[in-house]
Amino acid sequence: PDLEKATVATAAKYVMGKRFVLAGCLKALNSCLQFTFPLLLNAILRFIEETQLGTVGKEDDPWHVTYRGYWMSALLFVAMAAKALTENTYFHAVYRSGYQTRVAVSVAVYNKALRMTGAERNGTTLGELINLMQVDATKIEMFVPQFHVVWDGLLQIFGYMTILYLQIGWPCFAGLVVMILAGPMQGIIMKKLYGQNRMMAKYTDARVKTTNEAVQGIRCVKMYTWEDSFQEVISGSRSVELKFLSTVAYLRGFSRAYMSALPGVVAVVSFAVYAVAY
Repeated sequence: PDLEKATVATAAKYVMGKRFVLAGCLKALNSCLQFTFPLLLNAILRFIEETQLGTVGKEDDPWHVTYRGYWMSALLFVAMAAKALTENTYFHAVYRSGYQTRVAVSVAVYNKALRMTGAERNGTTLGELINLMQVDATKIEMFVPQFHVVWDGLLQIFGYMTILYLQIGWPCFAGLVVMILAGPMQGIIMKKLYGQNRMMAKYTDARVKTTNEAVQGIRCVKMYTWEDSFQEVISGSRSVELKFLSTVAYLRGFSRAYMSALPGVVAVVSFAVYAVAY
């Protein structure tokens, strides 16, 4: 009964196990360590200013006040080292989980194909099976490392907005407005990417199916000199597929450039509003 109710999500959860949950905890710890960088750096700069003004370093000051900049610098070094360790451990865990999930999906599709009846095979082409084992399974592998980014992005936005509010006050919300307005554009780009991939899959199935037919019936192809005909059909499907791949590459590149430039734009808007307001 459990096998009948099983889904891809439950199977992936069983394959990844506790490693994926541990990776999420490491991601949260990594983000918290990242929040300490601006706080510690601000405290160190304040210590330097107070030292130059002569308010720190008096004879009656305790040691932790006199040497505050030194031990805070040591804390900053420890935080950066811990962030590097947790970040690399996180990526190792999630990429290994994604790889294991892709292998499990590919093996499951292959085992299912071996048990299919003749009637079921008539309704499923070889190209569709190969796409499930390679293309779709690879997409699952790529999705697994990005799963924790969904909630971690919200955590980072909340954390950095809190830090900015403590430092510059209400002008930080101008940057938040920019981030909110940037969301629909990213949604449009991802929707177009999804549509392009769906349309490209049809031509990929046709190309793989024709190639498989040519390989399986290679004697007939050679006997009746159908090489040029098959090559024309395969090349036609591949050319259309390459056009979709080119569009996907451009959209993906624009999306990455857009999201990479967004933090800088948010910072500029926030500090510009702060400069105008104060």
